[in-house]
Formats: sequence, C-alpha cells, structure tokens
Amino acid sequence: DYKKSKFMAEQIAFKMAQDGLPVVIVNPTTPIGAYDVKPTPTGRIVLDYLEVIHDAAPFAGKEELEGDLKALRRKTHQTIRKVTDDIEKNYHFNTAIAALMELINEISSFSPDSNEDRAAMATAIRNMLLMLAPFAPHICEDLWETIGGKPSIFAQPWPDWDEALAKDEKVELVVQVNGKLRAKISVPAGLNDDKAKELALGDFKIVELLQGKELVKVVVVKGKLVNIVIK
Repeated sequence: DYKKSKFMAEQIAFKMAQDGLPVVIVNPTTPIGAYDVKPTPTGRIVLDYLEVIHDAAPFAGKEELEGDLKALRRKTHQTIRKVTDDIEKNYHFNTAIAALMELINEISSFSPDSNEDRAAMATAIRNMLLMLAPFAPHICEDLWETIGGKPSIFAQPWPDWDEALAKDEKVELVVQVNGKLRAKISVPAGLNDDKAKELALGDFKIVELLQGKELVKVVVVKGKLVNIVIK
C-alpha cells in the first residue's frame, strides 16, 4: 500500500539503500556518509516521485493522448529527448536527473480536468518511470507494479519522443545592439526572419536605443537572437 511504499522509499532514498545511492552519487558535489545520505535535491527525486505517482495512480492505465497538444505532453517529449541525449551521447547524468525533476514539478502542478488531461498525465507518469528506472531501479519497479504496469519495467522499451510534439510553441529571442544584450522577447517558434526583425526593432527598449542612431544592418540567427548594428 501507499504507506508501506512511502516507508520503503524513505529508507532507500535517505539511508543509502539500493536506489538512494545511485541517484545521489551522480552529483559529485553531494557529500555521502558511510551509512547516512542527507536529503538533497537529487536524492529527494525518489520520494517526490512516489508522491506524484500516488496522487495520479488512477489515471496511469490510460492510453496515449490523441488530439491537441497540452503543455504537459510537450514537456514529456522534451524530457525524453533531453534525458536520452544526456545518457547515451553526453554521459551527463546530473543534467538528466535535473530534467527528470523538472518533469516531476510539471506533473505535480498539473490539474487534470478532462479525459485528455488525464491521458497526458498518465503518459508523463509512465515515461517518467521508464527514464528514472536506471537511476532508481527498485523503487521504479515497485511503482511500475503499483500503477498496473506489466511485465517488469525493465522489459519495456526505452521511450521515444516525437520532435514535432517536443517543439516549443514560443521561444525567447535575444536582442542585441552592437553585440550587447539589450532585450529578450518571447516570439512564436518558427518565426521567419523578417517578422523577427520587425518585433526586435519594435521593442520599446530597442526603440529608445535607436533614437538618433543610424541603422547599419540587422542579423538574425533563427530562433535564437537578433543583432542590430548601429552607428
């Protein structure tokens, strides 16, 4: 039951049992005692995740979401992409754990109001468990069983992400003047260069800086920055 599982999680996460250690040890700055591991942000991921699973367990058997994307689904696909790259390509286990914690926060703050929302939450929870399993295998196996997952979590394929679903609807565009950061603006993802220039030049901070100056050129790095050259 939940109390029993929570007790097990506390023992594992904070008393250096099988799963608590690998989650903490990926952070080289975390002090590890001989028999006692202090609660740290990376160590708490196990206990935090248990609470999320418990709260959302009734929705965890739903099928994949169909229809319009929700913010949670986008975050789920972004996390799968990030964790996969961090583990397979870069061996950056710290940042993989950080990405998983971000997804936990997203799940925790998500309030499902419809079947579509519940399906999105269920998808996030299933994929979250699959990605966390290499770091906390025993707890994830227990939670996988708790939400009705069969067979073993380690018999499941690694989750895939859809690049289209992982795409941000908005991105932050940096606006520079003569190479110096002067503003940041939120724009739709995939914005064309002409529109990016228009929005950057129309920002009130930039308008003030350009007063009395000669505009030499505007350089756009798509989806990242606009550099305005003046004299």
